Amino acid sequence: MTAEQTITVYEPSAGEHISEAARAMVKLANETGCEVTARFNDMELRAEPGGDAETIAAEYSAAMERSAEAYRNSEEGRRAAREAEERAKIAAQAEAEGILPFQFRDAEAEALWQQGLANNADDYGQATFRYAARWAAWMEQMLRDGEALAAAVKATEFAVDLEGISGYMASCARRILEAVWIHGEALKAEVEEEDADG
Repeated sequence: MTAEQTITVYEPSAGEHISEAARAMVKLANETGCEVTARFNDMELRAEPGGDAETIAAEYSAAMERSAEAYRNSEEGRRAAREAEERAKIAAQAEAEGILPFQFRDAEAEALWQQGLANNADDYGQATFRYAARWAAWMEQMLRDGEALAAAVKATEFAVDLEGISGYMASCARRILEAVWIHGEALKAEVEEEDADG
């Protein structure tokens, strides 16, 4: 047999847990009678016929912990920890600040906002609504200062993200504002124009 015939490559699927991957590798090794290799989170794993999946998973976990510990003790890791601590403080302040007031399109829009707020009481939903309200309030301040909506959108869209929200959450917040904010229709047109310009 050649080297290519004695090694089989296993490709873990996205989201697969190490214990699942290790079991699949051992099963494949037993079925083929060949060594099985895989890259799991940039780490090379090997399984021999008759191997033990728990040992593979334990060795992987130990190697990942050593790597994480080395990173935490590095200058880069210490800097990232300090930055994460600062972000956590800012996020806690934003949470304590709550929902900032902004102008609704009308009473129906305000009722829709309140319903959405009540239906999204989890941390994820509340952070999305806080972001939306903060974004609207900051844009309103810029509009009162004489800025155009396009400039207000550009200046505030990312600046108001004090909690580290995801792109999906920001997209949801934008759609919420398009539906309820006094300038929602203009915001929608502005975003569509930006998208068209590419």
